[in-house]
Amino acid sequence: MIFIIRVGICDDDRELSNNLKLHLEQICEQMHDIKICIQIYHSGENFLCAVENGVIFDIVFMDIQMDGKNGIIVGQQFRESVDRDDVMLIYISSHDIYSERLLDIGNVRFIKKPFTYDEVDKVFNRALSQVFKYKEKAPNLFHYKLNTDVFSVDTELITYLKVNNKITELYKWVRQNKEIISTDKFYLSLSATLEQLPNERFIQCERSHIINLAYVRQMRNAYFSLIDINNTTIPIGKTYRQKVREAFFRYKSALM
Repeated sequence: MIFIIRVGICDDDRELSNNLKLHLEQICEQMHDIKICIQIYHSGENFLCAVENGVIFDIVFMDIQMDGKNGIIVGQQFRESVDRDDVMLIYISSHDIYSERLLDIGNVRFIKKPFTYDEVDKVFNRALSQVFKYKEKAPNLFHYKLNTDVFSVDTELITYLKVNNKITELYKWVRQNKEIISTDKFYLSLSATLEQLPNERFIQCERSHIINLAYVRQMRNAYFSLIDINNTTIPIGKTYRQKVREAFFRYKSALM
């Protein structure tokens, strides 16, 4: 299983930010079960704007002394807006007078500038261990990028995905209206899409379609009928029918 680790770096020192990003990527290149996505923000305001727009992070490196909002204020507002106290905030500063003020923010670490990458490695590896523990208990999330931002959605809400020339279109379930809506289109190959999805519920049923069997009302020879109010149908390709039929009955049997 591949874990996607989403890291934010919020620091107005562009050279430090870029060097830190390269170092973290090098660490994770040596770990075959990790794919790291790192985004850099050069102000607290830009970081908070990304969070408000739905960008999710597992670990955040945060400078304290920045123009505009300082890192302590940004961290407090981040905690207030994100319903996840497992996200580790790793503060970076040339002054350690702030360390006591950071206790109120919760789940933080502190690195004093100038720092060595050995210090970064110790804190980052500790943060990774915490992320793994959370992900083992958390809902299975599907991750995708729009421009440079990483978004996540609970796989239980995905009804199906349509992939065409490495462009994936995601369709989600709207519980209140019992309907299916298209949400986002993003660049991701079919194989990379399947890699993130639980194989007990998701199956490729046609050259360009991946379906969540939990939303199937009925299976015909050539198509699935879904449970939404519009009776959406998803084609089943001829070459996929035997494999799909076996997967469908295996999934239904597991529910009994």
